[in-house]
Amino acid sequence: MIIAERIRKRVEDYEFASQDQAVHLTVSLGVASLPKHTLTADGLIKKADAAMYRAKGLSKNIVRVAV
Repeated sequence: MIIAERIRKRVEDYEFASQDQAVHLTVSLGVASLPKHTLTADGLIKKADAAMYRAKGLSKNIVRVAV
């Protein structure tokens, strides 16, 4: 969660250059862990993906943990 929040904040603060203008982006991230959320690599990806889509559905530019 701490690393995901650090990534989210750095993307938010970074000024990307695009055709002579500054562009600011945001990201929504999902976090899952072994063995708390699942016991397989495939399950881990699915849980993190579901958490990311939950984050996108709730708001923008946030981190959500798998349930």
